[in-house]
Formats: sequence, C-alpha cells, structure tokens
Amino acid sequence: MTRAKNKIIFGIALVSLFFISHETLAVETSLYLDADTVARGYTVSLTDNQFSIGVVPGLHDDAMTVNLYKLGSYPDLPKDTTAVSSIYQYSLSGVQTSELQYPVNVAINYESNNSVPKYLYYYNETEGAWVEINSTSKDNLLKGQITSVSAKVAVLEKSAFRINLDTATLEKGFTVTNTENSNFKLGIYPDTINQPATIVFKIADQGPVAFPEGLERVSDIYSFEIKTKDPLVFARPVVLSMGLAIPDDHRKAIYYYDSNKGAWIPLPSQTALGGDQVRANIHLKYAKIVVLKDVRYMETGYASWYRSSKYTYGAASNDYAYDSRLRVTNLANDQWVDVTVVSTGPFVTGRIIDLTSKAFGAIANLYMDGVIKVRVEQL
Repeated sequence: MTRAKNKIIFGIALVSLFFISHETLAVETSLYLDADTVARGYTVSLTDNQFSIGVVPGLHDDAMTVNLYKLGSYPDLPKDTTAVSSIYQYSLSGVQTSELQYPVNVAINYESNNSVPKYLYYYNETEGAWVEINSTSKDNLLKGQITSVSAKVAVLEKSAFRINLDTATLEKGFTVTNTENSNFKLGIYPDTINQPATIVFKIADQGPVAFPEGLERVSDIYSFEIKTKDPLVFARPVVLSMGLAIPDDHRKAIYYYDSNKGAWIPLPSQTALGGDQVRANIHLKYAKIVVLKDVRYMETGYASWYRSSKYTYGAASNDYAYDSRLRVTNLANDQWVDVTVVSTGPFVTGRIIDLTSKAFGAIANLYMDGVIKVRVEQL
C-alpha cells in the first residue's frame, strides 16, 4: 500500500457534547478527510443518519475536517413556517468558501404526517435571514446544494397561508385557495362578509382529544380564521372544501373541534362523485377541521337489484339499520332514488346495497345495467 493510502482518513466520531461560547452546538460527528479522500469524494453523516454532507470529488485541493452539529438554539424561523426536522449546522475546517470548487451536497430526513410541501432552507449569516434552497425530494428526504464552508440548515413547511380581501371582492364572492396546498378551500358567497377581511389557513394538530370511536382521519387537519376589524355576523355560511390524497369509499364527513364540549363534531357533508373531496357549510369565523371516515359504513360501491312484491322502493343493506332512509345515486348518470332499508344483504363481495327492481329502474336500466356503481347517503 502507498504512503497516501496508509494515512488516517478520518478521525474519531464524537458522540459526547461540547459547547462553544457564542452558540449551543451539539457536535455529533467530526471527521478528518485527507487530500486523497477529498479528491475521491465522501459522504459524512450523523450517527442517526438524519443529516449528511456530501463532499463531491474535487471539492477542494487539500485535506479538511467535516463537523456536523445538531443545534440547541438557532435564529428565529421565517414567519408562518414550522420546522419538521431538527436544525443542523455543518462546517468544513481548514477551508475557505472562496476555495471551494463545487457546492456542498446537503441531505436532511424529516418527519411529517401531512401533505404540505416541504422546503430546504439555510441561514444566510450576511443577510440575517433564512433562505430557501432549490431541492429535490424522495420519500421523507430533501437534498440540496450550498456553496459555503459553514451553514445552518433545516426542513421547513409553510404552516400558514394569509390573504387580504377587500369589500369589493367579498361583495362578489371569492374562493380562497392555499397556493401551497390546494386540498383545502374556503368558499365565500357574495355579500356574506360586509367588511375587509384577512383569511388565515394553518396546518393544525389533533390535540389531546381523540376522534370519535370507529372514525379514522383521511385528510390533513387544518384551521381557518376570518379576521375582521369589527364583529363579524355571517349573512350566509361559508363553504369548506377538503380534498383527500387518496379517494376512499367509506362514509365521510367534515368534523370541527368544539372546545366548549371538548369533542369533534360532524358537519352535514357531501362527498364529490370521485370520492376525493368533501364539502360542508359552517357559520364559524374560526375552526379546526378534519375529514373523518366511518369504517363501519361504505359510502360508494356497487349495487344490483332484486324482485319484491311487498316493497316498491326498498333496499337490502348490511351497513344501515332497518327502516333507515337512504338516497342512492347512480354515479354514471347522477340520477338518484330514495329508499328504505327493508332487509339485510347483499352478501356478494364488492356490493354495498341492493335495490328493489322498481327503485333500481328509477336510476338505471333494469336489464342492460345489472350492476352499477352508486353513492349511498343517509337521510
């Protein structure tokens, strides 16, 4: 082996903590890379693999030490953003930024259970501000590049969206859409609000109160607030529209959190034909809302028919109790019929309801269709 290959390529990883007087830094990894290693390129990671630095081949002409930190204190984050990763810092000892031949590769893993876009930021010491970096995303990993020998970095999500609406706009009506996350919209009917307003959307957490038994979350949790100078009295309700990342066939509704009752309360809701959007009206200026599905009831699925001499507009259902009144809509033509549950069934995989021949014929061709896809709503 050559003398260069016999050199010690990296130093000892430090797992103990030490402190620098002007800022709290937890140094978890410090690696010495000799010139040969720098020339070939090397990736340095924290021991938990949540943060790594890529020294690309030819980044510098000489040896360097790569230090990775997890910060205990850091500059204030930009307004309306939330960190979904720890705040990290890297430094390349023995190197000047002007000597770098290429940018440094940065990769951070983050944790999040919502669909809000995530962004990689670094702190620009000269400007005293966090700056977004062009990044690529795969699963829960963001990658970007920084041309600096030292930088604080983090993965942030834009947790709030604000829009100011004047009286003229509100008189005509307006649909507020978060440009960062179009899954939540707020529709304001004409003349519903008679003064200028600021609409604020935020990503919210569930809080300590559990969802009702048998219900599961199928959307992000949001909050909205309509801010006005004078007390607000709604002339009409506002319309909530919440999109689902994955369409679901179970019965769904928008719920809001009632802090007085300490419970999640359902709103009368309607699911779009595709099953990927739920709408409801609300008369509140502030609410925390979510779409929950009831795993005990199927909302969309297939239906067929059977003959009955006793019931004209009857239905067989395993989900709904006897005498329940249901509205069944043919998703192919949007025609609907109201029926009463008169028996159990069907006992065929994929079918959620069967209708008497008269009821089925009201929304489909009895003999040509046979089996149709439907939406079922309880009246």
